[in-house]
Amino acid sequence: MPLMDYLAKGVMQTLSKEDFRRIMNDTLDHMLRVMSRKERMEFIDDMVNNAVSMMLSGLSTDEKAQLLRDMLPKVLSQFPDLPSQLTPSPSTQSSSTTAVPVAAATSIVTDTGAPALSGDDTSGPRAEPSAPHA
Repeated sequence: MPLMDYLAKGVMQTLSKEDFRRIMNDTLDHMLRVMSRKERMEFIDDMVNNAVSMMLSGLSTDEKAQLLRDMLPKVLSQFPDLPSQLTPSPSTQSSSTTAVPVAAATSIVTDTGAPALSGDDTSGPRAEPSAPHA
């Protein structure tokens, strides 16, 4: 293990939760400012694919559903032009399957104000069928 990793792990074990949160936020702020746009996109992707699953590990389905209900409107608010941004271009027509869950989540939040999730359903959030828009 590199010396820097060893020292960082030693320091982290002595921090309070509040100190860890403060240092994490300060470090994140600094790193995001020095990253290129491409590095930032890769970092966000890595966080979603790895760190989020670690943070959710051990939570019940109900707790995860509550977090999603609370967080999804906040996340979606960061994408004000989401529906138009998700319209697949002819060159990305095959990747339109990615847009389906996000578009469903967008319609859930915008139609009702909060995602309609059932904490008892372990298969994940489901959107109510909506009428086609004219």
